[in-house]
Amino acid sequence: MLLSNSIAILKGVGEKTASLLRQRKIYTIGDLLYYLPRAYDDWQTNIKLKDVRAGNIVVKCKVRNVKSERRKSLTIIKAELYDETNSIEAIWFNQSYRVKQLSEDKDFYFAGNFAFNYGRYQLSNPSVIVASDINNFSGDFLPVYKQCGDLKSKHFSKIINNLRSDFATIPETLPTDILREVGINLPLKDALYKIHFPETQQDVEIARQRLAFDELLAWSLSAELNKRENLRLRAPSLTFNLEIMKKFVANLPFDLTDDQRLAIFTIAKDIEKSTPMSKMLQGDVGSGKTVVAMAVSLLTFSNNFQSAIMVPTEVLARQHFDEFIKILQPFGVRVGLLVGGLTTKEKSDMQDQIKNGQIDIVIGTHALISDKVKFARLGFAVIDEQHRFGVNQRTKLLVSAGDNLMPHLLSMTATPIPRTLQLALFGEMSVFNLRQKPKGRKDIITKITRPVSIDSVYEKIAEVIKNGQQVYYICPQIDEEEDAENIDADMKKVKKEFQHLSHLFGKDNVAFLHGKMSGKEKDQIMTNFSNQKTQILVSTTVIEVGVNVPNATLIIIRNADRFGLAALHQLRGRVGRSDLQSYCFLVTTTDDRPTQRLREMEKSGDGFYLAEKDLKMRGAGEIYGALQHGALSLRIATFADTKIIAKSNKAAQKIIVRIETGELDLRKFPDLEKAVLQNQKTTLLN
Repeated sequence: MLLSNSIAILKGVGEKTASLLRQRKIYTIGDLLYYLPRAYDDWQTNIKLKDVRAGNIVVKCKVRNVKSERRKSLTIIKAELYDETNSIEAIWFNQSYRVKQLSEDKDFYFAGNFAFNYGRYQLSNPSVIVASDINNFSGDFLPVYKQCGDLKSKHFSKIINNLRSDFATIPETLPTDILREVGINLPLKDALYKIHFPETQQDVEIARQRLAFDELLAWSLSAELNKRENLRLRAPSLTFNLEIMKKFVANLPFDLTDDQRLAIFTIAKDIEKSTPMSKMLQGDVGSGKTVVAMAVSLLTFSNNFQSAIMVPTEVLARQHFDEFIKILQPFGVRVGLLVGGLTTKEKSDMQDQIKNGQIDIVIGTHALISDKVKFARLGFAVIDEQHRFGVNQRTKLLVSAGDNLMPHLLSMTATPIPRTLQLALFGEMSVFNLRQKPKGRKDIITKITRPVSIDSVYEKIAEVIKNGQQVYYICPQIDEEEDAENIDADMKKVKKEFQHLSHLFGKDNVAFLHGKMSGKEKDQIMTNFSNQKTQILVSTTVIEVGVNVPNATLIIIRNADRFGLAALHQLRGRVGRSDLQSYCFLVTTTDDRPTQRLREMEKSGDGFYLAEKDLKMRGAGEIYGALQHGALSLRIATFADTKIIAKSNKAAQKIIVRIETGELDLRKFPDLEKAVLQNQKTTLLN
């Protein structure tokens, strides 16, 4: 079976079906076979409703009280599932056909995730099979495919089932001797068969590991080949100016940590080379990454080259702008700001100054990668919280350098990446860790608080503002991609908290910040808070990254169990930024026993430790989901596949050696070559 053949030749695929498949970018048989099940239903596992606990469940029961509601563009179906022991609620979104399907005189199997959402436990979007139909299926462990337009999971099962006898003819796409040397023993044909027709969960995992290896090998090979490509690029050689560094350090209003000094020196040595530096600076919240970027920008200025600092939010850009001006103006450095909130004329003027070399350091958001932005002599680029930017955005910044030179690149992140994942994420980059915090900083005291004890939180707020300090009060993010019911509920909760706190502490003392506000509104609110004109800031997670208000010593995070460890740690890092004792209260959604995740937060303030714990508890796909929307758009593998990552790196090294010695021609493995070339285009300038 040739994976490159068109889906149009398949049995059961007419023009209408083919058109729907193409909407999912399924054009070939290979595309179809790599459209993997999103889950599996084991219909032999069922329990009584009285024994149901949170998690993935399968239950056999009847249904009643089926209701359909319309909210804007969303259709919500709710039903009561019951047996002789208990009843639970099920909910479906935009699945109107469920109303006719859920007949009250039949028994059904329901499979899905039973979880606490928005004040109640629900079975969300479960799969449904009429109990009397279960024997019509070829097995009890059945794949569930993501719906594609009118094509439901059962349609994919039928189309792929028609190919069952052809799986044995699928050719191997990788060098078999390399597979054998790194311990990969499952042929591709068997992996694809097991992933679509498994008998057990173990079959699924074995197959997934082989397919994940293929995917990670393509990335590992791309990284290795890109290293060689990068050696051909030229960058400005920026000499180290000892005198200006001495003056810079002496003029700082604080002492550098040993880690910061070493980071500056290491980067300074790298940018002296005429090949582009590509380095990742990862440091825990409050470790002082920005001052490292500032120092290197000053060195770049002393070499008559420009620097660009790209950050994810306008609030953070304006904050950095103020800090750079305050510290670098004595050196004659001209600092510019380019953000979306500027007027058209202000943007145009700044773009002209950048192009004419009248700006030495420009700090901005996505506005920096506009086609209208051209640098006179860009020598150094910093991308802060780099996982929040897509690869194309990073590439646009780097290719706007001018002079046919590639600028040196420093990527920075405050989300520590476990050591085992660094090579997979940044195979072409060297990594430097900032672990030390500035002198005088105290550990943040973290406490888990149940809703029943919320009054103790208000008492702590009163104590903090009485002492002249400030408070962050964080509510869950309002996400436009969530269903309308939940968006409305979230917004109401945030406004209700704002009104309640205004009533308790005075409306002039409380401000309200959320992601839907304009840049100017956010900037004004943050400026007022920074200048201590307001004492309490009620906010969504828009303040998660980088915001620095040293006088803020208390942060309350509502519904803390809805956040991951990485996000919680980032939020907690908004306090503890001075020598004042700071506090973090993690308020749970319910009065149930706190999760292990929250207990880890209460126990440790080390972001590197928490990143490793989060990896073990939730899997890296959850932690680094944002990264996977950038260069590493992994479909099968996850960053938790550390053993497979190691094997893929080992295999890539072997393949590179054989390519260089002429023993292996990548063109003889067209599927691998295609994936590698695509990845190289995506990440060459990463």
